[in-house]
Amino acid sequence: MNINFDNVVESAINSVQDRIKFRYSQFNDFIKLIINDSDYNTLEYIQGNSLMCIFRYKDFNDYRCCLEFCPGQEVLRVDVIVKNNDKEFDYNLAWLNGEQIKYIDLDYFCEGENQEEKFARAVNFIKDAIETHHKAMIRQKDYLTDHEFRVKMQELLHPDDGSYLFVDPISCDQANLWFYEEFKKKIENHPHIWKWFFEL
Repeated sequence: MNINFDNVVESAINSVQDRIKFRYSQFNDFIKLIINDSDYNTLEYIQGNSLMCIFRYKDFNDYRCCLEFCPGQEVLRVDVIVKNNDKEFDYNLAWLNGEQIKYIDLDYFCEGENQEEKFARAVNFIKDAIETHHKAMIRQKDYLTDHEFRVKMQELLHPDDGSYLFVDPISCDQANLWFYEEFKKKIENHPHIWKWFFEL
């Protein structure tokens, strides 16, 4: 019985070790792809419970990309992060003290997709995410799209105390309706207060 148990344990350990080695090789393969792409600049490597490579796209200084390999969870992903206000990026904090705008799992492959195709798509995905977000931030100085307005109104009306207002799962459209109905009730119940508020 002990011999069988030892064999099972050794087999399980070898299997995990093989998967971790494979993810680590993918981590290095993606770094090589970034290094060879003139649109990217590698900034820093961080080693702790995870291995991280921080890189930047072109001269978009308010953005950072974080390639992370977490052996314990066998996770390999890239986070695209934008700086929060005037705070500097802090590489010791989650999302570098910024706001995550996109992420892509590099360990998940679509049917019929190989690593080369997945990584190439990820590189383009990062570029598009940063350029799209940057354009939206510039444009918001002049006007907001319908979707951007709804998102900003939700952020404005949603209390930032960690409470949950919704029963999960709720879609963006359901959230829009909920906010509208709640806002409308407040105005109807206290019309004079709202009149004074808008006259200030």
